[in-house]
Amino acid sequence: MAHNLKPKLILSDGHGRYLPQAFCERIDEEEAASLNLDFRDVVVCQEGPYQDWYWERWSDILDDYKRIDEHCTWRLVHDGDLFEVPEGYKWREH
Repeated sequence: MAHNLKPKLILSDGHGRYLPQAFCERIDEEEAASLNLDFRDVVVCQEGPYQDWYWERWSDILDDYKRIDEHCTWRLVHDGDLFEVPEGYKWREH
C-alpha cells in the first residue's frame, strides 16, 4: 500500500437511509463484477430502503467491495459518510 493515500469521500451522510441506493444506482452487472460485488445485492439496494434485505445486502456490499487501481486496493467504509479507503488504512474509531 502506498502510505500517502487518503480516504476518498464518495457520498455524504446527507443521503440518509438512501445512501446505499445512491451508491448503487449506476452500477451495472459488469461494474459489479469488477468491484467484486454480487449484482443481486446491488439490485436490492437500487430498489431502495423499503426493499426487504436492503440493509443486509448493503452490509454484504461493504464487506465485498474491492476496487484495484495502479496504487492499491480500495475498500468501502460507511461511517455516516461513505468513504473509499486504501486497504490496510487504519480507520479512526469514534
